[in-house]
Amino acid sequence: MKKILLATLLSLTPTMSDAKTNDKIKHILFSSNIGIYTAELGEREVAYATCIGATSSKEIIDTYSKGTPDTKDILANFVGCSIGIEISNYFRNIHLSFSEEHLNFNYIYKF
Repeated sequence: MKKILLATLLSLTPTMSDAKTNDKIKHILFSSNIGIYTAELGEREVAYATCIGATSSKEIIDTYSKGTPDTKDILANFVGCSIGIEISNYFRNIHLSFSEEHLNFNYIYKF
């Protein structure tokens, strides 16, 4: 299931001509993929901290190098991490079981 989510998010290539919008979409797509994998760490707080830390490190590097740091990129990273983590948690909590007469579908949501 994780591979399907990853392939779907990667296939959503930005087609807009605005460079700023295109950059934000790339940040969201990249960080949502990181979010899918960090969600496997278990606790939601750990996943968010790891994902946001990993994806925002580029902006920190830009601060001390010749790059141009952008706080809106960090916001786009947070949105992407949220999408990836929540989608991964949603699909992780779906449980299907089959028998000869029944199909059981259970969804467990943890707050």
